[in-house]
Amino acid sequence: MGAGYSVIDGFTGTFSVTKHNFMGTGQRISGSAEYGGFRRAVDLSFFEPWFFDTDTSFQIGGFFSQRSFFTDYKEMTYGSSVRLGHWLDQDKRWRLWSSYRFAFTDIFEVSTAASREIQKSSGQRTVSSVPLELVYDSRDSVFFNTTKGSRQSLGVEVAGLGGNLFFTRHVLDS
Repeated sequence: MGAGYSVIDGFTGTFSVTKHNFMGTGQRISGSAEYGGFRRAVDLSFFEPWFFDTDTSFQIGGFFSQRSFFTDYKEMTYGSSVRLGHWLDQDKRWRLWSSYRFAFTDIFEVSTAASREIQKSSGQRTVSSVPLELVYDSRDSVFFNTTKGSRQSLGVEVAGLGGNLFFTRHVLDS
């Protein structure tokens, strides 16, 4: 649980819960909620580390958020994603993730005082994308008291396979 304040979101309260090793099977289930004067959000996910008893992991999730950006406009976003990850080596250091992500965004109640860019963005958008990520993780513990190792990832996300937004995003993380 937590609370915070930002100029954009105002005062917010957060609640998050994650259960590792759900039902003693290594699965993970998590949920979070945020509520404030200008922001509301919910995020739920389920992770299966050994999908059908293989080296493939499976994750599914859904999200919803609504924000008010001062008096300029409001934005509502919701969607879901499905993700598969597969170990590429026996040491479990290299993993390839592939996903499908769908999100719907509506920018509404746009003020006449808002910038031209915001006014042009008014309306509904859908993103249908396929992210692909290669991860190298040599940490000695992923959850508690990591003392050595590192995690690097290289990813690309292509949107435009359906939906009405088209982009390519490249991500390098270390």
